[in-house]
Parts: sequence; C-alpha cells; structure tokens
Amino acid sequence: MKYLRENIQSMVGYVPGEQPQDGVYIKLNTNENPYPPSPKIKEFLINNFDYEKLRLYPDPVFFSLRKKISEVYSINKENIFVGNGSDEVLTVITRCFVDSNDIIALPYPSYSLYEVLSAIQGCKNIKINFDENYDLSVEEVVSSKAKIFFIANPNSPSGTVLKKEKIEEIIKKFDGIVVVDEAYADFADYSCSSLVNKYDNLIVTRTLSKSFSLAGIRIGYAFASKKIIDAMFKVKDSYNLNMLSQKIAELAFDDMFYMKKNVEEIKKIRTFTVDGLKSMGFKIFPSQANFLFASHDIINGDLLYKILKDRGFLVRYFDDKRLRHGIRITIGKKEDMEGFLNVTREIINKA
Repeated sequence: MKYLRENIQSMVGYVPGEQPQDGVYIKLNTNENPYPPSPKIKEFLINNFDYEKLRLYPDPVFFSLRKKISEVYSINKENIFVGNGSDEVLTVITRCFVDSNDIIALPYPSYSLYEVLSAIQGCKNIKINFDENYDLSVEEVVSSKAKIFFIANPNSPSGTVLKKEKIEEIIKKFDGIVVVDEAYADFADYSCSSLVNKYDNLIVTRTLSKSFSLAGIRIGYAFASKKIIDAMFKVKDSYNLNMLSQKIAELAFDDMFYMKKNVEEIKKIRTFTVDGLKSMGFKIFPSQANFLFASHDIINGDLLYKILKDRGFLVRYFDDKRLRHGIRITIGKKEDMEGFLNVTREIINKA
C-alpha cells in the first residue's frame, strides 16, 4: 500500500498466543493464571460498582492507583507509571527514548515484541545472543551503543533469570536506558525494583496479567526515576486507562495475600510438572516463571504441539531456529497438568 510508512509495510507484527474459537481446550499456551482474580473484585463488580460513573472520563494520571502501588512496593508515587498492559508501557518507553537513527538492543531468544517495537519506530535493533545456558555477555550489551536495552527477567520463553549482580553490572556500564521487563517476577526469587532509586537509567516494568489473574483488564506499570516517569506521562494517550480497570487494579493490590497464595500454588505445580516431564526424558530450562520450555530428543516441538492440540491441550510452539525443537507450557491447575502429563507420556511412548 503506497500510503504506509516503509518500515510498517515491511515489518512482521507481533503474533499473540493462539486464542481458538473452535472446540474446548486446556489452554496452556498464553501464560494466563489458572485461578480467578481476588474475591474482592467479584464483590465490587456485582454489588458495589456505580455504572452511572461511566459517563465521566477516568483519572488521566491514575492518582489513587499509583498511591496504592506506592504503598504496596514502598516506592514514591512520582516514580510510578501505569499503562494499558505492560506492552503499552514498553511502547511509551520506546517512543520516549528512541529516534529512527538510534539502536535498540535486545536479547535473543526472548519476547518478540521488543523487535516489533524497534520496527515500528523505524530504528535498528541488535540482538544479543543468549548462550546455551541462557546467560548474556555484559560486554556485548555495552558495546551495542544502543539507546535502550530490553531484558525480560524471567525471560520468555525460557523462564530463566540472569543473576541480579549481572543485571546491576549492565545497568552500571550501559550508556542508555535499561528496561527490566518483570512480567513474571512474582514467580521468581528476586526483583530489580529496589534498584530504581539507585540508578537513573533503569526502568522496571510489571503487569497484573500473570500473578494477579487480570490479563483481561490490561494493566501494566513501571518504576523509574521521576524524570523518566514525567517524560512517559507526556507521551502516553490522554486517557489510556479506563475507570473500571483502575478500580479493579486497586482492589487487586488490596489483596496481596490472595495473589501470593496462588503464586505459591503455581510454583508447587511447576515443580510437579518438571518432575513429571523429566521422568519422560524431557530437557527443561530452570524456570522462575509460570511456564516451562521443554524439549525431547525423539520428537520436535511442532509435531508435539500438533498432537497435543489434537488431544485437547494447547501449548505454545515457536517456529524459530533456536526454539522449534521444543514447546512452552503454561502451568495450569494440578488436574490440568496431571492430564497434560498423562497425554504427553502416551505421545512419547508411541514416538
């Protein structure tokens, strides 16, 4: 189309996880939480929401929600930004800091949206390859001369984490903005959020989609220096968060006990699933997320994905040279994972 920008014409857009419209599946492909959101949210939606307020614009600076996040994480309100999912937060960051003649550095393989964001911005990206153990070279990151370095920690689709000391070393040495994407941090052993007050080139992004069971309301947030947050408010859409989502998010932060209880249960089921897959000969990266990346020597990822789908289990397959040997498996409820393991065992025994 002659009217499109050249970079939009040639780019490949982000491909979301499969959302099937046919049949009934156990969905283990998009890293959704298998448990419902906090009961406080259900009570509010059924009994306490005044629908007449919907005629009003929502709070454009999410004052009450930022205050709540500030209380939960002991981070000053002026160091908090909130967006329409962490994907919008990442988009706003890119628009703030990158021109078309700049460079974005990103790890590979990782969250494919980072590459899409660089394509939309019309800038160059440099991929920093993870080694076979999903570790990174600090020197390669620093020498990229990029304006932004995105690092998902835990990483997707591997579920692995970098050592906190290595991330801090990158932040110290990198002459640009380091964005630590912590979408899955509640399932991990540590967070980098405590480093925000120490480094003015660090942005930590989080989401309510995974650990809080709220993928449907699209709320993401970021911690950074006041100067960065002020810039992000300049760039965001005027009313980027609707009224209902803001209130639901506040209620979720009011019930941290519920979220943490579900996280601990998912971590137990994660261990159960790892043990079951390893007993069949699967190779699995050590995951600190709510998913696993698993591969087997006798069956490739594409075939395993297709057979599992035929049997009613959806997992994620990536047609990528470093990923096509395996599949990514979201951790569901115990009964879902028992069913998944039973079917997978039958597949492996017949392969």
